[in-house]
Amino acid sequence: MSRRDRLESSDGADGVDRSAGSNAASRFDRWAETYDRAVLASEQFPLLGYRQTLTTVFRAAHVNPGMVVLDLGTGTGNLARLFLEAGCEVWGTDFSQAMLNKACQKLPHLHTRPADLLDPLPSGFPDRYDRIVSSYAFHHLAVGEKLALVRDLARDRLAQGGWIVIGDVAFERAGDRDDARERFADLWDAEEDYWAADEFTERLDAGLQWTYEQVAFCAGVYTIRPA
Repeated sequence: MSRRDRLESSDGADGVDRSAGSNAASRFDRWAETYDRAVLASEQFPLLGYRQTLTTVFRAAHVNPGMVVLDLGTGTGNLARLFLEAGCEVWGTDFSQAMLNKACQKLPHLHTRPADLLDPLPSGFPDRYDRIVSSYAFHHLAVGEKLALVRDLARDRLAQGGWIVIGDVAFERAGDRDDARERFADLWDAEEDYWAADEFTERLDAGLQWTYEQVAFCAGVYTIRPA
């Protein structure tokens, strides 16, 4: 049984799947009711360090009350909650409407619209943001798509002085990822593109500065800003 099959036949504790397409959105729609219980309680790859990763993204963002924040792949709003509690105005997108419905039930002040990561921002969203954040969503994009999206967001969507913070399934080196693939072969999803910081950052545009923090064995946080 593949990890995707286990995802649908269980409460989702085996992993996260936000890959593009209506079938994936349907899976997340079905998972929405039990998503929080699954991810917050999971101690398995690829969700080791989930809570700590969200906390690290929030800490790395260094927000002040009143800042405008875009949360890409907001899911049920677990990351968005931290920024709302800090007094930020938060706008969130996700390709699963059921996930967004759960987020809005929990967080009535969260602004949401359905959209995939690679879609244009929905109508009515602000043009610019003080911070753009994301958690456990970008690993469904190929490395070239990650690079292009980060570049476009930095150029077109950041306010003056803003930056991007992304927490995800990630490894400091490609070799570490290879080791994890062997260690967690029964949980590894070959359709995902888990980050290796060395191969990603070496291809970033020269006009972008970055830092990377390894949060847990298979989780890391990128902070990216215009130079």
